[in-house]
Amino acid sequence: MRRSSLFALSVGIAASLACAAGTECGEGTELVDGECVAAEADTEPEETDTVPEETDTEDTEPVDTDTSDEVPTILSFTSEGEITQGGTVTFVALLEDPQGTDDVALGALVTTGGETVGVFADGGSGRWTISLGWADLQTMGAIDFASEEQRTFVAHFVDRSAHIVEQSATLRLHCNGTAACSGVCTDTLNDADNCGTCGNTCDLCSTGQCFSYECIEQSASVDNCDQACASIGRTCGGDVCSGGSTTGYMIGDGTCDSFTVYRLVDECSTTFTDGYDLHAKCCCAG
Repeated sequence: MRRSSLFALSVGIAASLACAAGTECGEGTELVDGECVAAEADTEPEETDTVPEETDTEDTEPVDTDTSDEVPTILSFTSEGEITQGGTVTFVALLEDPQGTDDVALGALVTTGGETVGVFADGGSGRWTISLGWADLQTMGAIDFASEEQRTFVAHFVDRSAHIVEQSATLRLHCNGTAACSGVCTDTLNDADNCGTCGNTCDLCSTGQCFSYECIEQSASVDNCDQACASIGRTCGGDVCSGGSTTGYMIGDGTCDSFTVYRLVDECSTTFTDGYDLHAKCCCAG
């Protein structure tokens, strides 16, 4: 054996013996199973003082998307405002519903007493309409007035959550200054069937008063037509009964059933002719 080989073997045996004897291994080595081997690198992560940032959620609230409690709103409820015989009126309601027009379950026009007049038609975009004629109003209640009448109607809407919204509007019924009798515009100043007021009938109507010829027997207390008409609770109407073509009253022979004109008299205050068995036909008002 060569000397150099022996020396190397001796060194290796010495190193082994040194490890076995507890001799410390060199730098960068460690004792494993009695042998000095290269030490493994320390791979544990270093501790840091980094603190995660806090997120402030104190003021954050969930968004409420439930609209079931939102109530429809009637933005406006209008009409032409007036109607006369032969006319038509249209009521228009503008409605806003957060849940859409399909949410409206009912739209009706009602009276202030709660009676249903009719159902609104959906015109789209929240516009609801209903039209009424003069005859419809007469059916709801007789149209009788001296000059005009006011009627109030209510727009009544209900959504599918049973919310109710209402708004009212007033309608003026008129006949351009004349009266209305059972839905018919009437000149009560000159209508013999409705003289002065609806249903008051007479032979002749003028200035809202009834006029008629009344046959009155001449007596000591009746010697002109003023007195003759006053005796039956009326007033002398002058020439109204004759339409102005003759005087206001006539004096005749015979009886009232067989009256023969004897003479025409010019004034209500003209005295009857004495000495005749006369009756007078006087035009009396009232």
